Amino acid sequence: MGLSYLREAIERPEVIRKIVRSYNGAYSLGITRLPGSDDEFAFLLRVEDENPTGLPHEVTVNGHKIQVIVKGGFRRPVALKQR
Repeated sequence: MGLSYLREAIERPEVIRKIVRSYNGAYSLGITRLPGSDDEFAFLLRVEDENPTGLPHEVTVNGHKIQVIVKGGFRRPVALKQR
C-alpha cells in the first residue's frame, strides 16, 4: 500500500479503532516500511505490553488489506521537568 494512502488512513478515528481495538495501555501508532521492501508500507503499533496479544496483524481499510506490525515494550514519554 502506498505511503500517501496510509498517511491519510492513519488520521481517521475508525482506522485507529480497528488497529488499537480495546487496548488500554500507552501506545504509539505510525507507519513503517515492510521489512525487505523499499516501496511497501505497513502500520507500526508499539504497545507497553512486552508480549502483546489480541491485536491485529492486518486490517482492511476500504477493501485494502494493510499489514500491522505490533511491537511490545513501548515506554510512555516522560516530560522534562520545568526549570
